[in-house]
Amino acid sequence: MQGVSKLCCIHVASPNSAFSITTLVSASFSDCSNVPRQHSIDRLAAKHSKPSAQAVVKDVRRATRKQYGAEEKIRIVLEGLRGEDSIAELCRREGIAQGVYYKWSKDFMEAGKCRLAGDTSRAANTDEVKDLRREARDLKEVVAEQMLEMRLLKKA
Repeated sequence: MQGVSKLCCIHVASPNSAFSITTLVSASFSDCSNVPRQHSIDRLAAKHSKPSAQAVVKDVRRATRKQYGAEEKIRIVLEGLRGEDSIAELCRREGIAQGVYYKWSKDFMEAGKCRLAGDTSRAANTDEVKDLRREARDLKEVVAEQMLEMRLLKKA
């Protein structure tokens, strides 16, 4: 296999620095087998360095990402359904990706279809609803016991 070459990725990280260097080198197949595995080097670099700037930026963006409420999503989907502006323009204005808009739109349509079909059993079977029903039943029992005690005290 002489003369066959391959690009090998060599990742070098300094133990005392927060950055690393990735270099592409051309080498024969036999030479590439001596290059350490990428994940082993990354693991070593992670032990001895601070998080990369990209990781920090990604974490900050994730923490500060805008969370849209149900009413905002509905407003945006209805605005798109009106068709006054293109979906691309609407998404640009609202600061969302078109894929997010289409997912919201699909969810909106499916929820409407289920509601029109009378499929509301899903919402009534959630654990929260069951807990609320149990609590209401317990409270009714307490009220009934107190009313009974009051009647007995009035008669005495």
